[in-house]
Amino acid sequence: ADDEDMDPTQYYENRLKTLDVLKAGGANPYPHKFLASISVPGYIEKYKGLNEGEKLADVTECLAGRIMNKRTSSSKLLFYDLYGDGVKVQVMADARTSELEDTEFSSFHSGVKRGDIVGICGIPGKSNRGELSVFPRKFVVLSPCLHMMPRQKSEGSAVPTQWAPGMCRNIEKYVLRDQ
Repeated sequence: ADDEDMDPTQYYENRLKTLDVLKAGGANPYPHKFLASISVPGYIEKYKGLNEGEKLADVTECLAGRIMNKRTSSSKLLFYDLYGDGVKVQVMADARTSELEDTEFSSFHSGVKRGDIVGICGIPGKSNRGELSVFPRKFVVLSPCLHMMPRQKSEGSAVPTQWAPGMCRNIEKYVLRDQ
């Protein structure tokens, strides 16, 4: 079953079981330390001038933040929205540029969920569509989120309502119809 369709208590129990499996395998689900070289707002400010499709292969930056959205393009390409200090940067995880083997890549990224706090070291660049991105070489879950995150509403989902008495008026949309 998809995680988003699951009951929140069942989701919580599944996440606890996943942590128990990691601990039994000798892995620490809460790493001791991760050194971020730059904040997310600093990253955006520093690299916003890159051209579409440009990657700085000789530069490595380390960022930390919370995964708020996860999109799968294929089994070998995933997109994450990494939020830090109130701003977002896209993470474009590609199996071809990862340090992990294909099977390790898919099993690791299937365990990364919305709400997890992660550390990412990777190449700064812009996607072919022009969105500022990080192309990770190293991807570490620093703190798994045990509870289900509420779904974010897309900006286009607001249902426009007609004005009714008692509602505020938007002066910018006010049109005079005297003419």
